[in-house]
Amino acid sequence: MKITYTFVLKNQINKDGSQSILFRIIFNREIIYINTGIRTFKKYWDTKNLEIKDVHPFANDQNIQLQSYPAKLNRLISLRTVNDDTVKIEDLKNLYHIKIALPKTRKTNNFIEYVEKNIETEGKQRLRPESLRLHKCRIKLLKEYCPVLYFDQINREFLLNYEDHLRNVLKNHPNTIHGKLKFIRTYINKAIRDGIIDKYIFKSYKLKQVRTKPKYLSYDDFLKLEKYYAETQVSLHKKHLQYFLFSCTTGLRYSDLKCIKWEDIKDNWIYIKMQKTCEPVCIPITKTVEKYLPEPKESGIIFNVPENQVANRFLKEIAAKAEVDQNISTHVARHTFATICLNKDISLPVVQRLLGHSSIRTTEIYAKIIDSKLKEEMSKWDNN
Repeated sequence: MKITYTFVLKNQINKDGSQSILFRIIFNREIIYINTGIRTFKKYWDTKNLEIKDVHPFANDQNIQLQSYPAKLNRLISLRTVNDDTVKIEDLKNLYHIKIALPKTRKTNNFIEYVEKNIETEGKQRLRPESLRLHKCRIKLLKEYCPVLYFDQINREFLLNYEDHLRNVLKNHPNTIHGKLKFIRTYINKAIRDGIIDKYIFKSYKLKQVRTKPKYLSYDDFLKLEKYYAETQVSLHKKHLQYFLFSCTTGLRYSDLKCIKWEDIKDNWIYIKMQKTCEPVCIPITKTVEKYLPEPKESGIIFNVPENQVANRFLKEIAAKAEVDQNISTHVARHTFATICLNKDISLPVVQRLLGHSSIRTTEIYAKIIDSKLKEEMSKWDNN
């Protein structure tokens, strides 16, 4: 027997803008929602402590009512434990005076087990190391939210509740939420292809994504980092800034920096197949690029690049030391390369080839950034 519980806000918003507070129990393989009868507005809901905030005039009374739900359940579990007995689903029905359908014999598999098995078999063969690690992190996160999840439990209500959990409890960015829900959709589609299910669950649920502008360094900030690289005596800062500036001057992604070898350099050109798209690119090694190459070797990986989180932590320290106000990360380097190239009047098709974009439309995103910057600068004429 395995029982976990928590409080969640019902995704459906009432006419007055309030939301019902639900007591959610995961009983073995079943998810059970119990309406507490209490409504609140999102601004009054404490997502960390799972209670109504003190600023609400009736917070104390309503929180006492809410705590009666887990208190009842804990007393029942304690009583059964003392008597060497287990809690049955009928006990929950009687405890909360609700209708609970008894578990049906499922023809489909456990979704989490299905995903984990796929990751360990096909995933290890076809996914890049970065993607494989991401898939493992996302199934682990889903498992923490719902330890046992069957395909027929994944419906619109479940997806909305999981989305709400990611947004309000974990404070994820909309595009991060999009990625985590898209991950579920990926394996739902695979399960359809494998003949495990025949219903497309995401037909009634639309994934949401927010368009964001690429973050990049201004040329002045880039020069600050170059200056800091030349002057710093901190060996770790120099090491991490070296591959970052190499990326700023070549446009290579973080995943490519981890894999680039000395064998990929021939006659002052870099020849590499990009990890993300498998597109081949060739980049000339200019004097600026050459400054950030380590001492040449006959073979082997060029840069000892750590995991993304570690790299970004060092880059944050470096930005502060170099007096760069922007919070930089590994991917900022590639965007910086693109915008500086365009600012230096390197043509769009050339930038497209250097970045390895299959479509010039992708590269045009950076051109639009440059255009908006020009407009912003020219607007200074209107300032008195």
